Amino acid sequence: MRAATRDWSDLGIKPAIKKNIFWYAISFLALPVVMVLALLIGALFSVSSFTDFAFGKFLQTTLAALPIFFIFAIFEEVGWRGYLAPKLASLKINRYLGYAITAVVWASWHLPYIRELTWVYSSEDLVTFLPRFYLTCFALSILLGEIRGITATFWTAALMHAVGNSFGHPLFADYVAIMAGKEYLGNIGNGLFMIVLAGLFGAAIHWWRSKRMV
Repeated sequence: MRAATRDWSDLGIKPAIKKNIFWYAISFLALPVVMVLALLIGALFSVSSFTDFAFGKFLQTTLAALPIFFIFAIFEEVGWRGYLAPKLASLKINRYLGYAITAVVWASWHLPYIRELTWVYSSEDLVTFLPRFYLTCFALSILLGEIRGITATFWTAALMHAVGNSFGHPLFADYVAIMAGKEYLGNIGNGLFMIVLAGLFGAAIHWWRSKRMV
């Protein structure tokens, strides 16, 4: 779309790392913190458990996966936070409505290969999984959208997206067990604990941004 229209003005191609160093740090830490908190809440309510954690092996796997996931995240985020989000914002519609529209497009884009996303979807019935997947994309659209809005670059969103995948994939695959029938709560990729935490984090940033603009 941008190539066809020759419109690159609001892509956010410049990383502006020095100007946004704090927000790059937030982008790096946000989803690991959200996932760990979701895991702790799940353990508190006995719906998930965390066993046999080997930090060295986990770190090695995460760091090896990060460049690969970062490439995938760039291609996605050029579309979602590089094109769709700023274009919706330019329409002056309600910000949360914009995030909801982005979430629907983002989630729907995954549908042809949803069963291949093994750390997000395992063997759960799609009837119960898909509504929660759309909610996950909505919560993450708030968080990623707010980071992108503050920094005026899609690179912060790409970093958060990549770190979330490279951290969550090995953690869930090797060290987290979810009680049967409780995936809707304890899954650190799309369980309700994770959805609420990510949404609240994004809403808190939105509130902070709103206060600064008053």
